[in-house]
Amino acid sequence: MIRDKNGRFVKGSGSSLSKEHKKKISEALRGNKNSLGFKHTEDSKKKMSESQKGRESYWKGKKLPLEMCEKIRTSLSGEKCYAWKGGTRKKNGYIQIYYPGHPFCDKKKYVFEHRLVMEKHIGRYLNPDEVVHHINGEKTDNSIGNLMLFSNNSLHGRHHKFMREQIIFT
Repeated sequence: MIRDKNGRFVKGSGSSLSKEHKKKISEALRGNKNSLGFKHTEDSKKKMSESQKGRESYWKGKKLPLEMCEKIRTSLSGEKCYAWKGGTRKKNGYIQIYYPGHPFCDKKKYVFEHRLVMEKHIGRYLNPDEVVHHINGEKTDNSIGNLMLFSNNSLHGRHHKFMREQIIFT
């Protein structure tokens, strides 16, 4: 094959190997997973194995100091993280706010905004069983006039069933 002045192969320059030679190479490689048809002899395998005995990986048995682990973990969280987007994100269509001090935040320290709005309105934290319902069905409309609080998911489900029946009979 011929290369141009930049070292790239020239299209259509062909191969310097004859068809017979290519056929011999392909037959030698057939059924062999090693590169270029080369198989190690048992003697060479034994020598390679012996040469690796007593050598250990650099990290084997080593651990990072706890201070270093903590430094790495805290350097990649919140505003310090390279992927920081202002402390808000969407999950299943709902807006979440970064709030690491909240007692019911998720493992990434986010809380649903509609729950925070309802907590501020009633003046206490919501229990995990309590459900905040969006009246107009718009998951991003978190104004207090659009939110309704249910003490459990069962009552929330009854409300949806009642609303479906209202729509069917009207």
